[in-house]
Amino acid sequence: MVINMKLSKFFQNKTVVLTGASSGIGKGLCLLLIKKGGARVIGIGRSQEKMLSLQKELGEDADKFSFSLFDVSVRQNWLNFAANLAQNGVCVDILINNAGAFASFLKAANTSAETYRAIAETNYLSAVYATSATLPLIPKQKECGIVNVCSSAALCSVVGTAAYSASKTALKAYTECLMMEEKDRFIAVYFPGTTKTELFRNDENTKNSALDLVATSADKMAKKIAKCIAKKKKRAVLGIDAKLMNFTAKVAPVWGLKMIAWVMKKSKSKVFKNVFLEE
Repeated sequence: MVINMKLSKFFQNKTVVLTGASSGIGKGLCLLLIKKGGARVIGIGRSQEKMLSLQKELGEDADKFSFSLFDVSVRQNWLNFAANLAQNGVCVDILINNAGAFASFLKAANTSAETYRAIAETNYLSAVYATSATLPLIPKQKECGIVNVCSSAALCSVVGTAAYSASKTALKAYTECLMMEEKDRFIAVYFPGTTKTELFRNDENTKNSALDLVATSADKMAKKIAKCIAKKKKRAVLGIDAKLMNFTAKVAPVWGLKMIAWVMKKSKSKVFKNVFLEE
């Protein structure tokens, strides 16, 4: 294990519960927290194949990784998971709600009610369920708590992302309330910009699109998030595009959103075709 002093100072010997651990940002975080930070990670996901692959990739540090396979959007799964941890005397130092889902770019009025429900359950309600279930297992200490990986879409809604932006905005508000209420614990919310993850795995049109060109690699974003946690930052906007979106929404909350939509339309990327189809 090659320990990173800055990461190990915070993560050494901590037990971290991490959702979406098997791919993208989650996988990057898992490798960093274990190999560089010296943490123990309990990964949450649905693919046993990916989890076993990650365990193999950890090599000599594989004993610091364990996993549970379940759908994070189901409340009962979290209740069962937390009960199992309590029964085995496991104390959770940090819960990182990282799992996320994204629907294809589509006009708000054309997005189905089922899509709104499914996206909200994964991006927002899963964090609520996870927090409610595991909070009793998290010590009331300033270095223990909850980190919610939100999105720049919660700071600046983008045309064609109604379901996603709404779910992440709800997560933002929920986390901010937790910050004010759980003062004895470390509560944080981070807003990464576009990241090259499996979030868009069901949409082939994202490859080599305008969206893909501005995206940050998953490993790089994982490093940014890990560093923010180690520094105990309670809020961070991560990525150039995220910072530009945040600035635009603050300075020009109406005109700025129209400008972003105009740029998306002019890019002629296929990923946005269903948003501007009738224009």
